[in-house]
Amino acid sequence: MNRDHEDVLEACEEYGGGFIPYFPIAAGSISGIDVINEVADAHDATVYQIALAWLLKHSNVTLTIPGTERLDYLKENAAASSISLSNEEYNHLTEIVSTNM
Repeated sequence: MNRDHEDVLEACEEYGGGFIPYFPIAAGSISGIDVINEVADAHDATVYQIALAWLLKHSNVTLTIPGTERLDYLKENAAASSISLSNEEYNHLTEIVSTNM
């Protein structure tokens, strides 16, 4: 939800550096957004997996490190890398993120 560091991400992309977003799945603040819930349902995924899938599609230099305290969550987070968002889903989610910042 926080895109304040897009300029840093762009610099990382330009110079070949890695970008590690802080607080990548927003600790629950995304669960009430209808569009994210709809995309999650379409992929049989959680909203957190969709958030991670969006981050991975957003830039190929992004390394997500979501915090987790349970093995189940670790497996869930890792499974997000296999979710393939369509361009339409990605663009719609990007629009929603931009308006909810």
